[in-house]
Amino acid sequence: MGLIIANKQGQVLLCKRKGMNSWQFPQGGIDLNESPLKAAKRELFEEVGIQAKDVKLIKSLDEWLKYDVPIKSRRKKRRKKSKKRKKKRKKRKTRKY
Repeated sequence: MGLIIANKQGQVLLCKRKGMNSWQFPQGGIDLNESPLKAAKRELFEEVGIQAKDVKLIKSLDEWLKYDVPIKSRRKKRRKKSKKRKKKRKKRKTRKY
């Protein structure tokens, strides 16, 4: 579920993707038994800290839009690290030279 947030001047809100050099509209998932509107309000607050009372729904779509994320914009899958590797890496980061 994605949100397009615009202010009275017609500016839209784009969010920088964490750990990537790309931007996106606020978005997120819908929890079990949660309406799309309720999920949108929750995600808006979780993603960018905007409360539901501060926005007005202008339009929603009756059908879901599907799209493929371009390969270059996809997150790389990370291997799970063992506890031993995590400790070594943590030590390396905190070492002073």
